[in-house]
Amino acid sequence: MSQWDRALLGDAAKKKDANQEHVRSGLKRIVDIIEKSELLQFRSTEMEEIANELSCCTDMLELSRLIWRTTMDIGFQDFSLFVLRQGQEPIFRSRWCSSYGAVWLERYQTKSYQFVDPVYVFASVHDCSFLFSEADKNSPSAKGFWSDAKRYGVGVNGFCFVETRPSGARLGISFSTNRSTDVVEELYQLNKFDLQAIVKLAVECFCYVSRGGAGLDNPLSAEELRFLHILATNPKPEKAQLVEPKYGGNKALQASIRSKLKVETVFQAVAMASKLQWFDALPFNCDEVIRPYPELNGWDAVDKINKRFATSS
Repeated sequence: MSQWDRALLGDAAKKKDANQEHVRSGLKRIVDIIEKSELLQFRSTEMEEIANELSCCTDMLELSRLIWRTTMDIGFQDFSLFVLRQGQEPIFRSRWCSSYGAVWLERYQTKSYQFVDPVYVFASVHDCSFLFSEADKNSPSAKGFWSDAKRYGVGVNGFCFVETRPSGARLGISFSTNRSTDVVEELYQLNKFDLQAIVKLAVECFCYVSRGGAGLDNPLSAEELRFLHILATNPKPEKAQLVEPKYGGNKALQASIRSKLKVETVFQAVAMASKLQWFDALPFNCDEVIRPYPELNGWDAVDKINKRFATSS
């Protein structure tokens, strides 16, 4: 029995106007059986195919395109997969995977929206799935964010799923659209069981393909912390040591890090930053976002991609 059936039966079992009590109890029993079953079945073959491909995905770009397919299948506009907390996972090389256009991502970084985005903030403290309408929409910072998002064509309605792993890592996946709140709520109820399974697989995949090599206050600047993050995640750290910062020289940057942390080498600094989970506070950088189709910028991306799919089929 599919997740589609499960959603319909769950809705029917809750209705107060069911003809007879034994009908309600029978429907509830069916729902309970499905709930306890370990067999995953989806409402569409497309969702089932996506889940199967996620199970064996080994590439970040492939992962982003599979989540994009999910976004299109449920009739939404964009998605974002983002790291909320590092936990005890190996350090993530990338902390963000999204279909948003480069213009909005740059705007997001410039305005430091990571710290005021109501969906991001709500997901940081709620380990569940939720509608955007449940997040803050009334504070001055939230109103400013939503208003700016509208100006840039970004969907201000949608829902988000939050997944916390046994390691303590917390990740969120949001799906956004410009469709009405009522439509979003309906689509949420229809798709949430499928998406819960998809999100678990996507998060598991992200933690696998993005892995690289709360403690004291972090005395490092954002540039110093980002330099250590490059060292921690680069397959050739000896070359990463030669990366030139935007301001000043490489040697001066390393000397500053060693002096602040009172260590002899920058690799000792990497170990300290990782242990104290300082990488959790790493500022958002749009250059690190993995996008499903990076060559497409602007709000006609969906139309272009749909045309590409139609041509190939």
